[in-house]
Amino acid sequence: MGACWSIAAPAHLLEVVDGDEEAYHGRYLEDEVLGQGEFGVVKLVHDMLKRDDASSAVPLACKVLRKGAVFKDNTLYSPVKPEILRGEIEILRALAGLRYCLKLESVYETPKVLYMVTEFCGGGEMMEYVGNQKEDLRTEDVSRIAFQLLSALDHCTKHNVIHRDIKPENVMFQDTAPQADLRLIDFGSGTMDSPERVERHTTFAGSAFYISPEMFQRTYTAKTDVWSAGATFYVLVAGYPANDLQKAFNVLQKNTARDLRTLPNMPSVMPESFYDLLEGCLTYHHKCRPSAGELLCNEFVQFHEDYEGMSLDQVAAAAAAITEKEQAPDGGRENNSTRKRTTSLSVKGSVGRHNLFLGFKKFERSLTTLLATLLSKGELATLLAMLKSRLHTKQIDADFGSVAEDFKDDCDTIENVERAVMKTIPKTTNEQRLHVIQVQELKDILQHQMKNYRMYVMSIFALTVNCHIFQLLTLVFAFAISLETMEKLPNESVYSRFAYHVALLKDFSSEGDGFVADSVGRKRIKRRGSLKRSGSFGPRRAGGNSSTLTSSNGSIHSVQSLRTWQNRSVSNKAGFIFGSRTASTTSNMNAALQQPSSVHGTNVFDRPNGPAQRAHSVATS
Repeated sequence: MGACWSIAAPAHLLEVVDGDEEAYHGRYLEDEVLGQGEFGVVKLVHDMLKRDDASSAVPLACKVLRKGAVFKDNTLYSPVKPEILRGEIEILRALAGLRYCLKLESVYETPKVLYMVTEFCGGGEMMEYVGNQKEDLRTEDVSRIAFQLLSALDHCTKHNVIHRDIKPENVMFQDTAPQADLRLIDFGSGTMDSPERVERHTTFAGSAFYISPEMFQRTYTAKTDVWSAGATFYVLVAGYPANDLQKAFNVLQKNTARDLRTLPNMPSVMPESFYDLLEGCLTYHHKCRPSAGELLCNEFVQFHEDYEGMSLDQVAAAAAAITEKEQAPDGGRENNSTRKRTTSLSVKGSVGRHNLFLGFKKFERSLTTLLATLLSKGELATLLAMLKSRLHTKQIDADFGSVAEDFKDDCDTIENVERAVMKTIPKTTNEQRLHVIQVQELKDILQHQMKNYRMYVMSIFALTVNCHIFQLLTLVFAFAISLETMEKLPNESVYSRFAYHVALLKDFSSEGDGFVADSVGRKRIKRRGSLKRSGSFGPRRAGGNSSTLTSSNGSIHSVQSLRTWQNRSVSNKAGFIFGSRTASTTSNMNAALQQPSSVHGTNVFDRPNGPAQRAHSVATS
């Protein structure tokens, strides 16, 4: 169970390494698994050379990658391209772990396996880090994080590196302490230019919510990372806006006058200098956008230096003193600080907002597991076609109203306005859609289509019985049982208005390649071998009912075992569909849902992870 082996591994990829497998095991003591994916695992290791005794060995993270084609979980994965592996290692070596970039400690290589040892980040990803704090963020905390991330980007720019996937999941913290330093990780999507290069890049990469306008247009420079950093700063203080994702995306991508204060969930206490930082990062035209180095001089970015090394009590006292001076008759003009617009304030609700979204991520994975498990390949394709149709209709409706105003004065009839708008919309918006749908809308689609199919079947069931009828019965049954199980998921009513990423579901179908997902989907623009973070995608289906999914304990459960009901007779299915379920029907259905691999047991997205660690990805666009 869970067998995995590499096929036709290539020769050595790297010219300079620190040794072979024997040298690796001679230096590092392996500990728990932090995460795993199609091409390997990330393990906690201890450097036995840098220690006083066995208990004081330095903890590090090791990414163990298989270089050849991998057959795992009934699925054959093509090998990671050699230039991708070389590129990430080359970038990490060039950055040398300086200015808050992840440090590569050593690299070991065998004909089949590559060992990448990096520093260990025990604080988790940005959202996990904030969610684990006992107190809400303060403005000086946000300032410190902004300074460190922009410093990392400035360091990348000076070494001709473009990260191309800046987002909260790629920002980790060294530990869980309130003032822990961050590390920029996952350079698998990155590129390093020669110093002479002047032309812009055209390769599409990144995560949709954080992608810059010029990335969508496929002509960009290093300033695309600055835009993504701005979107990350917004999520840092407001939480990921899953309950109003499309609105947030529309505001960010607007190329005319906009008010960033209207972004969903934006805290009202954020100072004016913070909005100056956001406006700089999120300048629509990249030629006018400041570089990361220029933004390091921003008032808000520098603000944290006033509070370095101070306790919370000292911070509170300093903030009170500033308030008193501002309320003095002279307005505190005798101490005319250049940072008078920025004060130490608590960003109320920041911890709660991040924890709410972290809870939704678990729900979203469970929902995806449910649908990918209960629906056959054909049924899943049918559902995806419905979702695609709904997304297209919603996009046209949304865009029509906003674009029509530009044409109404130039067109004499409504029909001419419609024609002009419809010619414009596909050129300007199709590539920028988020491909999300509310959880409630997903349920409504399943319910609506189930009723339509059921009425059609009932109208002709008495006249004829053929293969088409059987197929419809199976489809109606699959939708019905999916709906019933969805309603049993924890907190289903709480998340009904949250945005579900269709890309998650597409990853289990043959339509997944080339689909753009945002950070929650964590799916590369072109699906290639990647070492996923803990809690990310399970393997793609190999096809049909013989496909398998991986559970949290590493075992494999056949999807067919979860389809007990789909192999029942048509009469049993008809009884369920037409509302006349027998006692045996219900008991058998419940028994199927209690199988160890159902969503009520293990979850294909759950992976062994230590203290909220992340397996660093090596996928690229």
